[in-house]
Amino acid sequence: YMALAVFLSALGYAGGDICTKMLSRTQPSRLIVLNLNIWLIVFAAVPTALNWHTPALSDLPMVLVMGV
Repeated sequence: YMALAVFLSALGYAGGDICTKMLSRTQPSRLIVLNLNIWLIVFAAVPTALNWHTPALSDLPMVLVMGV
């Protein structure tokens, strides 16, 4: 199963690179970046919602350090 996961991951990255190359011919860079961020939010929302746990107050300093 791991080899299949690696293969599908590589296929996904290659597809993303091809799409980015095609979009860069006709679209401005800021639109491509915006599009990428929107898709990342959409695809990350489901696993995040399923696995979310609220951080403890003691984790706040580390979260702030990572945010800087």
